[in-house]
Amino acid sequence: MRILLAHNSLYYPSFGGGDKSNRLLMEALAARGHEVRVVARVEHFGAEAHDRLLADLGARGVTIDASQGASIRLRLNAVQVSVLTRDSMLRANFASQVRAFDPDVIVTSTDDPAHLMLDAALKSPRARVVYLVRATIALPFGPDSSFPSPAKTADLRRVDGAVAVSEYVAAYTRRWGEMDAVHVPISLLEPGEFPCLGRFDNRFVTMVNPCAVKGISIFLALAERLPAVEFAAVPTWGTTEADLRALRGLPNISLLPPVDDIGELMRRTRVALVPSLWAEARSRIILEAMARGIPVMASATGGLAEAMLGMDYLLPVNPVVRYRSQVDALMVPVPDIPPQDISPWLATLERLLTDRAHYEQLSARSRRAAMAYASTLNALPFEAYLRKLVESPKLRKPGTDECAPNRDPAISETQGGTVDRSDCPGFSPLPASRRKARLSSDRQRLLARRMKLEQANEAARAALPGVDIEILWEGMWIRRVGPNYFPDPDMFGPAGLRWQRWAAQAEKHLRDAGDYWFHVYKPQPGDVIVDIGAGRGEDVFAFSRAVGPAGSVFAIEPHPVSFRTLEKLCALNKLGNVTTLNYACVDEPAQLQIETLPVWESNYVRTGEASATSHPVEGVTFDSLCARHGMDRIDFLKMNIEGAERRALPGCREALKRARYVCVAAHDFRAVRGEGEDFRTLAFVREFLTAAGFELITRDDDPRYYVPYHVHGRRP
Repeated sequence: MRILLAHNSLYYPSFGGGDKSNRLLMEALAARGHEVRVVARVEHFGAEAHDRLLADLGARGVTIDASQGASIRLRLNAVQVSVLTRDSMLRANFASQVRAFDPDVIVTSTDDPAHLMLDAALKSPRARVVYLVRATIALPFGPDSSFPSPAKTADLRRVDGAVAVSEYVAAYTRRWGEMDAVHVPISLLEPGEFPCLGRFDNRFVTMVNPCAVKGISIFLALAERLPAVEFAAVPTWGTTEADLRALRGLPNISLLPPVDDIGELMRRTRVALVPSLWAEARSRIILEAMARGIPVMASATGGLAEAMLGMDYLLPVNPVVRYRSQVDALMVPVPDIPPQDISPWLATLERLLTDRAHYEQLSARSRRAAMAYASTLNALPFEAYLRKLVESPKLRKPGTDECAPNRDPAISETQGGTVDRSDCPGFSPLPASRRKARLSSDRQRLLARRMKLEQANEAARAALPGVDIEILWEGMWIRRVGPNYFPDPDMFGPAGLRWQRWAAQAEKHLRDAGDYWFHVYKPQPGDVIVDIGAGRGEDVFAFSRAVGPAGSVFAIEPHPVSFRTLEKLCALNKLGNVTTLNYACVDEPAQLQIETLPVWESNYVRTGEASATSHPVEGVTFDSLCARHGMDRIDFLKMNIEGAERRALPGCREALKRARYVCVAAHDFRAVRGEGEDFRTLAFVREFLTAAGFELITRDDDPRYYVPYHVHGRRP
């Protein structure tokens, strides 16, 4: 088989459990004779990261196939690896490699929570897409999820297969994601011997990756209560600067660097601590420790009971039950950490540190259990699972969404033209008596739309009794809620029908504008507002009301679908004070492309050739638009254009001299999560607005991950 791994992380050298498990699984498949390739990335793109990776690989004796251009290519244990280092266009790079390799199977996993690579994988014409579930926190559904998303849930249901790292995770995925997930081994151990390293006189009580969700609070409390005991912390992907300060604050904690060979760490470890507070999927460190005779103390959460193989000690914790709507500096979801009772942890650790006979007995039992399990651990079950998928029909046609409204989803294009909506959210199959066959395409479309309207309005009345809500069709799907109209091309998309949210949509638009854009600027009747990156009009709806009939709003939006939606919103709601303009604002006139993403709010303008998901757009300077449309006064300029600020602001120089207030939304958080270094513009925005004479205000302490990147400016 030709197998391609989509790895939205650093493949090697890397110290995260999921990264290491993916690598060992791919190497095991390559050893079985399969052609295996990997597409991976560095944490931060650029020349410095490129050179650092070359140095790290050289130090480990890895031969480089090529290091020119945007990637480093290497061969590691029969696996061909391409690591994107300079070019931040991860999605486009992966899509091109899918086309070039034409794999039988594409393996994706929860290390890609934004689905940057999964989206491209699902468009492959013939590859079976397999999703490895290694962390429930990264799933978009269920109580363990940090960022639930119906749209991303719908994406995951399109994969051909889902394989979980533990039975706990498989059951969770089946229950909350309604996916047919299975558990087979996907976290293999390194080939070779596992010497017995457990010694009662070893130096450290060790924790790898001390951070909030992994239970650093318990680790610190134990170290504080046992000042005569030496503890070791090994910071990896989750350890923040605040965590490091706390660790350095206790003299009996040593900070150790992560190592390629975990045996080096275990050689100095007396007891391994795994006090996770989130629903841990499995934890490979437990098996790695026990296989070397190191006793483990782990929390009774998630899949850790499976990892402990029936050994003592599985200890109680007060688990995380809620995540805030933000991520920390390392892009890890921020949990609310409940208070912990460390007394069972303290009593257990003291016994292991003082009772040599008990320690040595548990060390021997743990090693026997781990070695027995390891003797059965191989890639054969996963290989058999892949073979079965490849030999079975592909579940869905690539790049299709049966429920997408712009494809007239109520119509089956198969011969006979029968109507079947059984897969689409919010609808029940129509009775056979109401299905029509062998009609003309236009007649089918009209009939299907009429039935769809009827069903949608019935569903609206059932969901919101007493609310004046109606679904309409006027060239696109539209919701009317009271006197307000909201066009929505994606109404019947994978996110499903969200009646409660839609019932309060007008209030939400007004509230959001006041929160995000009017934090410093306070609109007055008769003001002039410019909205660069107006989207589908959610802010225009509020801006128009704020300035009143005597005011003006200039709404600029490049994407053709969003622009048509914006125009429809203004027409239906009679927003006569709004002028809509279909352009991209740049530093000099140019013909550009705008990419269409699954979440339309993230669409972005770029240079380069057209793609299957892009649209051409005319790029102009905002200064030229001001001259063309007589914008000689600007009370407030809002810019929210998904990372294009670096090109747009220089084309606004003259206009900014007339602006009283501005707010520019930078999107550095998209760069941090791997969508491209072009999104890292906060420093540029601040410097540019300061040079233009604005006093800057930001909300750096706001817990929402995007609000601190809103840069407000006012004339002193």
